[in-house]
Amino acid sequence: MDKKRKKDLRVNLDDRRRLKEIWDWVLGLLHEYEPDAVGVEAFQPGFSLPGKQVGAGNRAWKTGMAYALMNAAAWTIPISLHTFLPQDVKKAFHLKGGTSKMDVAYTLALEFSDLPDLIDSRPKKQHEHLYDAVGLAYLAFQETLVLRRLMGMS
Repeated sequence: MDKKRKKDLRVNLDDRRRLKEIWDWVLGLLHEYEPDAVGVEAFQPGFSLPGKQVGAGNRAWKTGMAYALMNAAAWTIPISLHTFLPQDVKKAFHLKGGTSKMDVAYTLALEFSDLPDLIDSRPKKQHEHLYDAVGLAYLAFQETLVLRRLMGMS
């Protein structure tokens, strides 16, 4: 077997192992906390220029796998899944499209006073992802409230 094929095989097996670990972790969290709904960022590969795919490569693959995994988990439990684009969080807090992630984090910190301390207790490289997750959870919560009101369950 040539070196390239060996490397591809090894990476594929490692990706499957990691995906299984993430699957088990997500299902464990959903069973432990029993949320009514979850929010997830939509996978949007898109194209910017002819022949130049936005989000191509490893990042797009990981995002697509995470999105698919959350959909499968929502079907398995079952639980309501709300899908949002990154700009939906900005719109929810009346921020402009070009707003930075730091501005979103600041706005979320104003909304949830204990959030900065909680996020600061985690490794710094996770902060951006945690603020994204809080924004998605907030939107899912808001949509769940609206749906309950529409169904007369408020």
